[in-house]
Amino acid sequence: MIKSGQDFLAGLLFLAMGVFILITGWDLPVGTARRMLQGYFPSLVAWLLCLVGAILSVKGVITPGAPVPRFAIRSMLPLIAVVAFGLLLRPAGLAGAVTVLIFISSFGLSFRFLDALALSIFMIIFIWLVFVKGLGLPLHLWPGL
Repeated sequence: MIKSGQDFLAGLLFLAMGVFILITGWDLPVGTARRMLQGYFPSLVAWLLCLVGAILSVKGVITPGAPVPRFAIRSMLPLIAVVAFGLLLRPAGLAGAVTVLIFISSFGLSFRFLDALALSIFMIIFIWLVFVKGLGLPLHLWPGL
């Protein structure tokens, strides 16, 4: 029945994202094309995601293509790293969150401790200079400070 599992699942993912955006933005006023309100662009993007998802899903059923590849945890490491960064930013501070982000992301490649440590130090200094000093964002460099 499904000839291209990869296209079919990608289409379902786009459909799910579009439906999620539509549901979460349901109470936002949309307005018109001439007078757009807060919900206009999110609902437009959601409907476009649903359309692309439907087209991909139908394509996955009709045309032969690539099967669904095996799941590899290494492909999820960037997502895990970003989620960990978001969860650790307040309790661990900017330095701890950036270090965890870089170390988790480094496991996807050939991991070298000194390279990850050097990149962490550079990124902490760079982010601190740009966002804290330059833009004045209230980010704490260390926990409790």
